[in-house]
Amino acid sequence: MILSLPLNSTSLYTIANRSPQFQVSHKVVEISEFLPDILTASNRFCNLVPGKDISYSLSEMASFKAFLNSPVGPKTTHFWGPVANWGFVIAGLVDTQKPPEMISGNMTSAMCVYSALFMRFAWMVQPRNYLLLACHASNEYLQQNAAKAE
Repeated sequence: MILSLPLNSTSLYTIANRSPQFQVSHKVVEISEFLPDILTASNRFCNLVPGKDISYSLSEMASFKAFLNSPVGPKTTHFWGPVANWGFVIAGLVDTQKPPEMISGNMTSAMCVYSALFMRFAWMVQPRNYLLLACHASNEYLQQNAAKAE
């Protein structure tokens, strides 16, 4: 493994892993002399708290980057569609505070059918859209409770 960190604005030093010494500008430098600078630069780059493992934080960053670029990540409609649909769930939660005579039976039925259809769609589409499935399952639950209250 090769670790490259910019240590000043004009040069980039490359440190070979498992090498106690390395050559920089025709002189041998002990790795222990450089280690505090490497850790400081890594902590600043990764926004780490003191004492946190650098490799763990780098794996967190890799996981987040993988999520950003995944087929259901925030760069796709597989993410933003379900996020917008959580508005139905919020509206259903607000409706739980309303008296039963204010809730439309036709609209509740339409929302139940809509959520059932889209739960099936979320399950069948590839890749499976668990966020959309959770959204419509929550909406289905709220709409069925509203129908019982009528």
